[in-house]
Amino acid sequence: MTQLKLGYVHDVLHYLKPSISTDSYAATKRYLAKVEHEVALRHNLWVRAGGEITHFNSRVDGYVRRIKENRADVFVLIRYQVTPRWLTSLNIRQALVTGFNPPLAPSLGSEYSLYQHQSSRLVFKTSLSRNYRVPTLNDRYWVNGGNPELRPEDGIGGEAGLAFERQGNKGKFSAELTHYQYWVNHWIDWTPNQNNHWSARNLMRVYSRGLEGMVKYRTASPGWNMETGLQYAFTPATQDQIYQNILGQTGTQLFNTPLHNGVGFLQASLKGWLLSTQLQYTGLRYTSEDNLYALPAYALLHGSVSRSFSWRNTNLVLLFNLNNITNTRYQSILNRALPGRNYNLTLKIAWNNQLQ
Repeated sequence: MTQLKLGYVHDVLHYLKPSISTDSYAATKRYLAKVEHEVALRHNLWVRAGGEITHFNSRVDGYVRRIKENRADVFVLIRYQVTPRWLTSLNIRQALVTGFNPPLAPSLGSEYSLYQHQSSRLVFKTSLSRNYRVPTLNDRYWVNGGNPELRPEDGIGGEAGLAFERQGNKGKFSAELTHYQYWVNHWIDWTPNQNNHWSARNLMRVYSRGLEGMVKYRTASPGWNMETGLQYAFTPATQDQIYQNILGQTGTQLFNTPLHNGVGFLQASLKGWLLSTQLQYTGLRYTSEDNLYALPAYALLHGSVSRSFSWRNTNLVLLFNLNNITNTRYQSILNRALPGRNYNLTLKIAWNNQLQ
C-alpha cells in the first residue's frame, strides 16, 4: 500500500494595537510532500518506508530577517512478530536540514504479552532510541533572544512499562505505567538574561527521567457512550554536566519545568451531542536555577459541548469551549499574563465526495 500526501499551509498573525504603538506581523508558508509504502514480506514481517520534505518561508517581524529553510526526513520501519506474544520493531530515520548535519537516529522497540486471556491482557513494553532535534526558527532568529549559534540537541534514552486492558460486559478498562530515562547533550533552554529579556542557550547535558501513568474506563450502550480517565507525570529533569566558565548548577530541577503534572477528564456522547470536562493540574515551576524561587502550582477546569450534523456528503461540527471556568489567576511563565475565563466557538465543515 502506497500513500502520497501534498500540503500547503499559510499561517498569518497580525496583532495591531495603536494605543501602545504596536503593529506586529507574522506570516509563514509551508509546502509539504510525504510518501509512504508498506509491504508484508511474510505473514509476520512488515516493512514500511517513506520520506517527507518541508519548505519553510517565514516573514516575521520578530525575526532578524526573512527565513527560508528546507527539512527532509527518510525512514525505514521493520516490524517482526517473533511469536504470537512477542512483537519487535526497528526504526531507522535520517533527517536532512539546511545548515545542519543530523546523524542517523535508530530506535528499537519490543512488546511482550506477559498474560493473555479472552477478556484481558498484560503487556510489557520497552524501547531504546537515539534522539536529535534541530533548534526551531524562534530558537535561532527571534530578535533579542534567538541564538543562531545554538547547537542541536543530541541524546540517547530508553523507556519500559506495563500496559493492561480488560474488556468487561459493561465497558473497557485500561491502565499504563511507564518509566523513562534520557540523557540529552546541548539541551535548548530559554531563560531571562540580565536585561530581563528571554534568550535561548544550550545546557551541556540534561538527565531527564520519570514516571507516566494513565487509567481509563470506557462504557457504551446503543446511542450513547462515556469515557473517563486520569493521567499523571512525574518529571525530574536536572543538569548533570555544565560547560566550563558558565554559571549553572547540577542536581536542581530545570527552569520552568514542573515536577508534577496531572489531568482528569470525563466525556459523554448522546445522539450527536458530545459533552466533556477536564481538570488540569500543573505543579510549581522554579524560576531560579538554585530552586529558591518558584511559581505556585495551579489547577484549571475546562468544559466543552459540541453537536454533529450530517447532510448528504457534508459533515458539520459546532463546538463551544469554555476555558478556565473558575477564573483562576495563574502564571506558567514569570510575569507573563494568561487569560482568565474565556471561550471560543468553532465550526468545522468536512465534505466527502467519492468518485465512481
